[in-house]
Amino acid sequence: EKKSESHIAIWRLPAMRLLMLEAMFVGFGWGAFDVGIPAFATLEKIPGWSGPIFACLAITSVAGGLVAGLISRKTSALKGLLRTYSLWMIATLPLALTYPGWSMAFIALFIGFFGGAVQVFYWEVLEAVRPKGTAVSALGWIWTVEGSFMAIGAAAGGVVSETYSPQVGLAIMPSMIFIGLIILSIGRGRLSAANDIPTDDEDLQALENNSSNDK
Repeated sequence: EKKSESHIAIWRLPAMRLLMLEAMFVGFGWGAFDVGIPAFATLEKIPGWSGPIFACLAITSVAGGLVAGLISRKTSALKGLLRTYSLWMIATLPLALTYPGWSMAFIALFIGFFGGAVQVFYWEVLEAVRPKGTAVSALGWIWTVEGSFMAIGAAAGGVVSETYSPQVGLAIMPSMIFIGLIILSIGRGRLSAANDIPTDDEDLQALENNSSNDK
C-alpha cells in the first residue's frame, strides 16, 4: 500500500487513540493476570499447576481464533469485536473465585476461547481504521502501548497478590476488561469504518490488487 498524500501521524487519529486507550487497560489487566496465576499457585505451594492452566488458555485461544475466522464473513469486525469482548469479560468474572487447580483450569478454557476470538476481530478493526500504508506502524503502536502497560500490570499484580491476596490480583483482569468494553462501546462511532461487511466483489478486488502488487 502507498501512503495517502493526506497522511497524518497515527497517534493523531481518533480511532487509533481509542484503540490505544483500550490497550492501556487491557494490557494492564493481562499483566496482572500473567503474574496472578503463578503467584497464587506458588503461595498455595502448588506451582506446578501454573503450566496446565496456561496450556488450557493457549489451546482454546487457538480454537477461539479459528471459530472467529469462520464467522467473520457473517458479521462486521466491530460488531464481532463488541460481542466477543462482552463474552470474554463474562468469562473472566469467576476468575477471582477459583483455586489454582481444576477450577481455574476450567475457567481458563473459556477465557482463552473468547480471548482468541477477540483478537481476530480486534485486528480486523485495526486493519479497517488504520491509514493506508501503515500496517506495520499501526500494529507497532498498539503493541508498544499494550506491552508497556502489561509490564506495569505485572508489577502491580505481584505487589497486590503479595500484599493483599492473589484473588484481589486476579480480580484486576475482569475490571480492566470491563473498562475496555466501556471504552469501545462509547467510542464505537470512531470505529465506524470497521462496521461494514465486505462484499464478494470487494474481496475479489482485494485479491486482485494483492496479486498485481506481488507481480
